[in-house]
Amino acid sequence: MKKLFTGDDCPNCAVAKQYISDNNITDIEIVHIDPSERSGRDLQMQYRVMGVPTLITFDGDTEIDIQVGVSDFSKI
Repeated sequence: MKKLFTGDDCPNCAVAKQYISDNNITDIEIVHIDPSERSGRDLQMQYRVMGVPTLITFDGDTEIDIQVGVSDFSKI
């Protein structure tokens, strides 16, 4: 399972979401983070997201890889 953390005003986030949609990638959950809201700050702290887009790969509940500032979408 993978989670892609995205935010507003992030051009790479928009490109990543479009790439996922265009390529029918189904194993990535897109998670929107709004740091101006408490829930967004909680997500940032829980997953240690320092910038967007951030792609985190999990094996069950265990984080096994993190990519901050994803720009090569063919590798997601």
